[in-house]
Amino acid sequence: MSRYSAFLSYSRADEALVDGLRGALEQRELSYWLDKSEIKGGDLWEALIRRALTQSDTLLVFVTKNIIGSFVETEILLAQDLRKPIIPLVFDDTIDADAEIIQRLRRYQFIDFRRKPEIAVEDAVGAVARAYLAPVMATYN
Repeated sequence: MSRYSAFLSYSRADEALVDGLRGALEQRELSYWLDKSEIKGGDLWEALIRRALTQSDTLLVFVTKNIIGSFVETEILLAQDLRKPIIPLVFDDTIDADAEIIQRLRRYQFIDFRRKPEIAVEDAVGAVARAYLAPVMATYN
């Protein structure tokens, strides 16, 4: 059974944003689950997503206007049901919207990519690394 440091939750319209963070995760040797590389033709994608979330230490949500009404909402709800740490990555002012899913995300400390993206990338990778190490540290203590 594979274990992932992060499950990447995003709208397909935001693939370029995801590509930028993937490289930073790979440099730190942190694994991630990404739908377009893991789901193949004929797969029951909802079951695969549920399994991948179960096997992931954290959920990284790429917050843009494109996630409202998308399957990202379902991924967030599944992650909350599984009590996974959720790290919203904010790329536009959607974080201020009134949509229910955005209100849920505002409960979590978000990482703001709107001003200094290079610092935000490091903050995001650091948050994933901490979530990855948390089960190991808890077992050790």
